[in-house]
Amino acid sequence: MSQKLAEYAYKGRKLNVILVRAQLPNGRITVREVIEHQNILVVLPVISRDEIILLKKYEPLLNEWIIEVPSTQLELGERPENKALKLIESILGRPSRIVRVLETYSIIEYSLSKIMFFIATDFKQHLNTEELSKNKALVKLHLNDALSMIMTREIVEPKTILSILYYALLRERGWI
Repeated sequence: MSQKLAEYAYKGRKLNVILVRAQLPNGRITVREVIEHQNILVVLPVISRDEIILLKKYEPLLNEWIIEVPSTQLELGERPENKALKLIESILGRPSRIVRVLETYSIIEYSLSKIMFFIATDFKQHLNTEELSKNKALVKLHLNDALSMIMTREIVEPKTILSILYYALLRERGWI
């Protein structure tokens, strides 16, 4: 499938929307609206084999509180490992170990941006589950509770769900 940038439909501060013409294997031409934005990285803080820390924050677009894994945009030229370490240090302190465990596309049909998943472990010290600001607090969860919260739809943010499930799989298989 060959692609050709047709035009920018929208240019914004954090993302652009571009129209891409693509030729399918059967020769047919299709036009896709593609969201262009920086890659995202997420870091799941693992405090002990069975405990993780997530953020509870107010999301104004949903007008509700959500629970999510710490995440940030990766700026051009930044090394993912350095940015992941900087992100988690700003929240919990320095981990002894931080490992990239997974990389995927955000939404293949609409974006070619990637999401890089890290797991941080062995914190020398970490903050209590205190309020970080009026709109954000740390939440310490047992892994089984976090899995239950996915099932009961208390955790609905996709990066967070994938982080927790992937960690549970790695843990179950003895790979981490």
